[in-house]
Amino acid sequence: MLKRTMFLMTLVSTFLFSNLIFAQEYTGGAAQSDESAQSDGTAQSDQPAQSDGAAYSMGFVEIDLGYGLCQGDCDDIDGSVGFSLAGFYNINQNIAVGANFTYQMLSPDVDDASYYAMSFSGEGRYYHPIMPKLRAYGLGALGYAQGELEMEVLGNTITADDSGVFVKVGGGVEYSIMPKVTAGCQLYYQYNMWSEEDEEGDTADLNFIFIGLSATYSF
Repeated sequence: MLKRTMFLMTLVSTFLFSNLIFAQEYTGGAAQSDESAQSDGTAQSDQPAQSDGAAYSMGFVEIDLGYGLCQGDCDDIDGSVGFSLAGFYNINQNIAVGANFTYQMLSPDVDDASYYAMSFSGEGRYYHPIMPKLRAYGLGALGYAQGELEMEVLGNTITADDSGVFVKVGGGVEYSIMPKVTAGCQLYYQYNMWSEEDEEGDTADLNFIFIGLSATYSF
């Protein structure tokens, strides 16, 4: 599980680093055009619109990295690292829709055991500006999740998996640090409706709570 975690964190770090380099190249190339625009009397009036990259763009990509917790029958399960990748289309300045992929790990209190869940969802957001460069949003999503428990017993690897649909609600805030780059934080609750039933006909009560940091790049 440690190797898997290190691989995922390396992948996330590489993605963030490449986005920041691209953003710096963009701002460097735009610097000269901004200087010439300041000689125009209308340049200053356009500044507020340029400061909010996400609200005046076609769409954006987002990456989240944080910590996920288990809610429900989780007496012997601790939280662990999770991340998500998403792409959104801005319908207007306040509403965005898109698709999201999430990978969430949990840590069972059993030696040589690990748990992970992958989920795919369609997501909608409503944004509300707080300041010129700061805005808050609420989110709702509907998707499909696949979870798997893996453990070593007497030298043998035993796996158990489950799947089902889920609904997700939450929100966050983001701050524009560059014309096309924002940084922020996000919190959501994911209610999973697992399909596998036990001997008594009950399904698993295993839901997720996630809090993490986010970064977006607008296009």
